[in-house]
Amino acid sequence: MAGRELALALALGLGCQAGARDDAQAPGPEPRAVAATLLVEQARRLLADGDPHDAVEPLEQALVLWPDAARAERSTTRRLLVHLCARVGDPERGLALVDEELAESDGDAWLWYARGVALTDLGRHEEALDSFGEACSLDPTHAKARQWRGSVYLLLGRPLAALDELSAALELVRTVELRDIPEGAAEMEHRILLERADAFDALGRHDEARADREAARSRMRGARDGRGTGSSEGRERHALVVGRRRVLGARGAVGAGALGRARRGRGPAA
Repeated sequence: MAGRELALALALGLGCQAGARDDAQAPGPEPRAVAATLLVEQARRLLADGDPHDAVEPLEQALVLWPDAARAERSTTRRLLVHLCARVGDPERGLALVDEELAESDGDAWLWYARGVALTDLGRHEEALDSFGEACSLDPTHAKARQWRGSVYLLLGRPLAALDELSAALELVRTVELRDIPEGAAEMEHRILLERADAFDALGRHDEARADREAARSRMRGARDGRGTGSSEGRERHALVVGRRRVLGARGAVGAGALGRARRGRGPAA
């Protein structure tokens, strides 16, 4: 609450200064917009310090404060909140925010991808498949939507469909310049290969599963030797990737033993 009170006090002070200006000068910024801007900056600092839980409240407050004219700023704030909901494990709020954004915009592949992630976290897998499918329709090069779609098919015990999606995601990672992969192409390829190995195992194609696991180990050895880790811009844009291993860690009851391995981990995403 201290951050909000500081932002509001500064905003009101700026508003008073604007009212006292000479008529020939341009009007100053609206106090509510100034307060919202300060709150968003506070949230970004908290997020940079590795404190996503504390960053949620100032963003929620900023979302309320943005004036109607600040549509772009409100959209950016809402998307950052979706990012944080994935990080702190609040898919219900994340889904509500995505649906609000879709209602106010034409929608884009990222929003439908974000919706699919939240629905997966909520266990609404068939709806998640539809959302990931919409993301892929809007952006056929959206490798992460393909990867998550394949993972959901594994959760549903449909390894053949999972194999198709994961193979498509792998091809994208290897052939398309993807700036939206925060953890780097090597780490994403590593995870896709392990998931595809699960699909091969479930289909009884164990030699291909072993080959994928060996390829995954080799890819990560290359990543540890210093190959791409992703840009800060990419990390901010794809907030949702952090929740990935947490979601897949719940696969234990699905299919063969290979499907039960948890691959947990946390890191920045956007």
